[in-house]
Amino acid sequence: MTTIVKSLGDFVNLVAQTFNLSTLFPAFVFIALLQMFLLPLLPADSPFQALALTNDDGWPVALNLILVALLAYLLDAANISLIRLFEGYPLRRCFPFDWLEERHRSYVRSVLNEIERLRKEYWEAFERDEARAEDIAIRLDDCLKRLANRYPEDLIRVLPTPFGNVIAAAEYYPMKILGMDAVALWPFLRPIMNETGYAAFVLRDKAVMDFLVNLVTILSAFGVLYGGVNWFYRGWQVSWIGVVFLIGLCCFLLYLLSVQAAAGWGITIRTPFVLYREHLRQRLRLRLAVGYEEERCLWEEASAFFSGEMPYEDLRKLGDSIFGSTDGWENLDSGGQNGKETARHA
Repeated sequence: MTTIVKSLGDFVNLVAQTFNLSTLFPAFVFIALLQMFLLPLLPADSPFQALALTNDDGWPVALNLILVALLAYLLDAANISLIRLFEGYPLRRCFPFDWLEERHRSYVRSVLNEIERLRKEYWEAFERDEARAEDIAIRLDDCLKRLANRYPEDLIRVLPTPFGNVIAAAEYYPMKILGMDAVALWPFLRPIMNETGYAAFVLRDKAVMDFLVNLVTILSAFGVLYGGVNWFYRGWQVSWIGVVFLIGLCCFLLYLLSVQAAAGWGITIRTPFVLYREHLRQRLRLRLAVGYEEERCLWEEASAFFSGEMPYEDLRKLGDSIFGSTDGWENLDSGGQNGKETARHA
């Protein structure tokens, strides 16, 4: 009996982790919209009418629950692909997204030029006009904040969508201040965040972003289905075209919210690179760096090494440069093990 209860508990825990609210609720919304607005448009002999809850038997309820679970699982499995789509990576060479990307790059370029101009004006006015210098400093700070929170300063990293640029800005932040490649070092940082409990903050903010991304995806798919079915059975009518327009407006507003959620998630993914960089250095067995410039050089070399995007001979040379002595490894291992025990008991 104990084995059965334990197996059932593991199964329930697995289901709870897989079908979380960020996927379950959008899936439920999609099925509910199908029931309320789409199935009534289909003819009575349509096979999809088997899903109608107006039937007397219990099969429609079971089928709809299965569809909700299946759709939630598909949303969870497609999470990375959906985020990449929202970032704009698959659309970069398609019109109008190539035009939008160039617009964003032009904006970043103009802000960088404005920053350079304000810096020159600030130093010119610093000794002659204190009030003007203070006003320039405020404008300069505003320009720096706009870039830091919304865009990467590297023009190559600029993407076609605001959603993608917000995440790209967060990924560029460790590179800007410490020379750390966020993509290359993130997998090595995750175990440290799990042990310290910081991973919960990342998952919480990502769940909010995933929820909005999934909701936009679901509503967009329903809008296409609703418009297609109405056009096929009823032809062009102002009534259903207006409904499709309202669905599109809701998707746009939810997308704007998803950009804000991505900005919140971006703060949580860039923070641990600063907080736990010493933990990461010790875990990766890197040499000790003294001073900012030396530490930045160390992380630039480590990022290039752990990305693995170079020939073996170059890796050997870089490895000799970044790896330090074995002093203190024993303390590190015992400390790491103690951290794991503490996290397990907590």
